[in-house]
Amino acid sequence: MPPNGNPNNADLKQMFVYNVQFDASESVLLYPHVEGCATSNSHYVDTVRLPNWQHHCWMRYTDLFARDGKVRPNAGNDLLKELI
Repeated sequence: MPPNGNPNNADLKQMFVYNVQFDASESVLLYPHVEGCATSNSHYVDTVRLPNWQHHCWMRYTDLFARDGKVRPNAGNDLLKELI
């Protein structure tokens, strides 16, 4: 889980670079689910080098494990459905 429930600056910079490299308008920081954490979405501020380029980063949490501590068999499929 990210500190204070927020991604750190280095993670956001990395996601920004991924957006630029892959000409993407969205990216996702994915963390295992922890009680009390909420999904968030933030837009990056326009930059001089990329004016008027709307792009943002989601921060999502996913349930990888069942209550018994075992990996959920459909965790990957469920995550892809949520992201798409």
